[in-house]
Amino acid sequence: MKLLGEATYNQRDSWRWYLFRAVLWKRSFADTIFPVLIHEFVALIGIVIGLNIYKIGPTSRANYVSAFLTATFVISMSILLLRFSLILLFYYRGFLFEEIGKPISLPTKIFLMICEAIKSRARSFSYQKLLPWQPVPNLSTTIKKYLETVRPILDDEKYSEIELQAKEFEHGAGQTLQWKLWMKWMISSNYVSDLWKKVVYLRERDSLIVSNVGCGDLIYSQATTNQAARAACVTLLKMNYIRDVFVKDCLKPVMMGAPLCNSQLVDFNRTLRVPQKDCDVTIKLPQTYHIAVYHKGCWYKIVVHNGKRLIRPAELERALQLIIDADNRPDSGERLLSSLTAGPRELWAKIRNEKLADGLNKESLWAIESSLEIVFLDDQETGYDPNDPSAFAKEVALALHGDGYQMWCDKPSVYMFTKNGRFLSQAEHSVADAMVLVQIREYIKYHEAYLKPYDQDGHCVGEIEFLPKPERLHWELDSEVYLEV
Repeated sequence: MKLLGEATYNQRDSWRWYLFRAVLWKRSFADTIFPVLIHEFVALIGIVIGLNIYKIGPTSRANYVSAFLTATFVISMSILLLRFSLILLFYYRGFLFEEIGKPISLPTKIFLMICEAIKSRARSFSYQKLLPWQPVPNLSTTIKKYLETVRPILDDEKYSEIELQAKEFEHGAGQTLQWKLWMKWMISSNYVSDLWKKVVYLRERDSLIVSNVGCGDLIYSQATTNQAARAACVTLLKMNYIRDVFVKDCLKPVMMGAPLCNSQLVDFNRTLRVPQKDCDVTIKLPQTYHIAVYHKGCWYKIVVHNGKRLIRPAELERALQLIIDADNRPDSGERLLSSLTAGPRELWAKIRNEKLADGLNKESLWAIESSLEIVFLDDQETGYDPNDPSAFAKEVALALHGDGYQMWCDKPSVYMFTKNGRFLSQAEHSVADAMVLVQIREYIKYHEAYLKPYDQDGHCVGEIEFLPKPERLHWELDSEVYLEV
């Protein structure tokens, strides 16, 4: 048994990297030819080639190469025609207006039958290129609806003023802006999403705790009271969910009559919000194999891949227990550092660029920001008591902003585990809506309930073959950073 050690796994130096790239290419190709399956695509090409070789097709004298090219072209054009038909199909919105209790109309029945027929062939992102584009609303209709919404709250004099301004806008600047929206619509499937994200979320300059960060917990789910075991199992289940979606591609798209868009899963995965002076930006992080752990004011790094596989929950539990049992003291200002992510964005951008941009601070900060998950191990107990609302209020407050320092608002989500094994989480809203996080939590909740990952003593089940060594992260923070906090 290899008890303590550091994984020296470098994916690019291994055949696994090429296998991983092949899997991603296969997934992308399968989504491109959907609803035709890969084996059906190959079989159809084989049939057309056979017809050419045996002089049944129009190019009977063609050689093998020309027969293959002809077959590929014919099948590809057929698939493109089929996919275009599905795009037109998904523009149908009549199913949204069916009245409850009344018979479903014939067009909706046909629509639902086709969706049901191809549903079994779909994988996680099969529908993404087939979904209808966000339409640009008519300018006059938009202005009319706006006036209808403000009329109840304005007096006659103010409403007349707004109505006059609306008419001037409709025949002036509105025409130019509408034309720009049409230009953007022609080059993007959703003309409004990036504008909405930038204006509503990324330009927020005050604390994200107030405007962007939400929290949640599993009130009735207490699978174990062991803090290290719960943290290990939940953290790895989150990684398994990401693997099922992006590598195995085995989770079916959510259907609400028509398929729902999964682009927020892409935005959620491996994304970091980087503070800037006027407007934050989001970047995609490279693939890493470690998590960042915070306990009693100290930051740690744990590699969760042993060179061949993702480590087991029992192995990660032991590593987390080493952190819990450690008697380390935080570096100067380390305990307070994460609270900067919840402060004014301009201040956080300034400190990040001036104090954390090089040397030891840059290395430690990158270990946190690039981690697969940020895990906070809290040293207090919480719980839900239906007879004591204050107990739940305490837990929700801890989930939202920790003790004032246990948070990292730049990551899409962070996980917190209390001393008695309660699972709490925070989420930054700019990259995804709540349903993405709810779907992940339901995945975790299901696997905890039905896979029985804990033994009778509350520890994670499984053998321990490799125990990663937690790496202490260190900082060189001056008094200016401390005073800003």
